[in-house]
Amino acid sequence: MAILEVVILLVSKVLINYRYKNSISGFMHLPKRFRFNIVSLLICFVFFGSHVIEAKQIYNPDTIRTGIFVKSLFNFNSTDFSYDVDCWVWFKGKKRFIVPEKEVEIANAKSFVFSAQSYDTVKDETGEVWYWTSFNCKATIIQHWDLRHFPFDKQVLKVVIESSDLDMRELIFVQDNIHNKIFDDNLDHLGWRRVGRETALTSAHSYSTTFGDPSLSESRSLYPNIAFNINLARNSFGLFFKLFMGCYVAFFVTVLVFFIRPIHVDPRFGLSIGALFAAVGNMYVVDANVPDSLSFGLIDQIHIVTFFYILLSMMISIRSLQLFESKRINNQIQLDKTSLYLFLSTYITINFILIGIANEWWSK
Repeated sequence: MAILEVVILLVSKVLINYRYKNSISGFMHLPKRFRFNIVSLLICFVFFGSHVIEAKQIYNPDTIRTGIFVKSLFNFNSTDFSYDVDCWVWFKGKKRFIVPEKEVEIANAKSFVFSAQSYDTVKDETGEVWYWTSFNCKATIIQHWDLRHFPFDKQVLKVVIESSDLDMRELIFVQDNIHNKIFDDNLDHLGWRRVGRETALTSAHSYSTTFGDPSLSESRSLYPNIAFNINLARNSFGLFFKLFMGCYVAFFVTVLVFFIRPIHVDPRFGLSIGALFAAVGNMYVVDANVPDSLSFGLIDQIHIVTFFYILLSMMISIRSLQLFESKRINNQIQLDKTSLYLFLSTYITINFILIGIANEWWSK
C-alpha cells in the first residue's frame, strides 16, 4: 500500500504543479517522459506490490517453544518394532494457545492418546505474556531396532511431535529450554542405561502432496516438527554370558581332544561331535530368545567362529591319527600341543575383537 500512496502523491504534485483541473486531460498533456515514469510505477505496484504483501504473510510463522518430560519407557518390543512412552508435553507461544487434539500429532507413533490438557497465560521474568498449553501423552512409538551388536546394542529412541494443521508458513517449533531435562533421574529403564545427552532437533517433514491446499503451487507441503532423541544402551554383560555359555563350553570341550591320544578314536572324535551338536543347539536356543534381525550380527559371528574351530579340531584329529599310525609320534605330539595353544589364543583374541567392535571400545 505504501507504493500506491507514493504514486498517488507524485501524480498529485505533478498535476498541481502544472495547474490542470481535469486529471485525465492534465495527465495526457504532461510531457511524455513524466507520463512514462508514472505508468511504470503503477505497473510495478500491480505486478509486484501484491507479491510483497503475500510474502510477508507466508514467511511470518508463529514460533512455538516445545518441551517434553518422559515419565516412563516400557514394552520394548523389537518383534513389533515398537516401544511405549508416557510423557508430559507443553507448548508456549506469544499469540495463542495450541490445541493438541486439533493441531499436533506424534508423527512416528502407531497410536497415541492426549489427556489432562491445561491452558494458562503466564508471564516470564521480563513480564512478557506466554500462552502455555500442557498435556499428558501416552504413545506406542515405531522404532527400527539396530540389533547388529546385540546384546551390546545402543538405540536412539525418538518422539517426533509434528503439526497436523498448520504448515511451515504459519508455524515452527523450537526447543523450550535446552537446560531442561527430558528424563527423570530416578527412572528405571528395565535393563537399559542412558548414554550421552538427550537432544532435540527441529526440522520440516516434506510431503509430496499439497493435501488439496489451493494456495500451494508446488506438489509438496512442509509441516514443522521437533524430534526428542533419547540415547539408551543395553545392560549387556550378564545377558551376554547367559546367551553364549553353551557356545563357549562347546569350544572348551573341543580343546580337550588335544589331551587324548589319537589311538583312542572314539572319545577323541566323540568329544568334537558332541561339541558341534552343543554349539548348534545353543544357536537355536539363542535365536529363539533374542530379537529377530536380518543383519549378520555379533551372535551369528561368534557361533560361526565356534563352528569353524570345532570342525578344524576334527581335521587336526584326523591328521594326528595319521601321524600316530605312521609311527611319527613326536610330530603327532607337537601337532596336538601347537594346536592347543593356537586354538586358545586365537579364539579368545577373535572373541575379544568382536566384542570390542560391538561395544565400540576403540571409538571412545
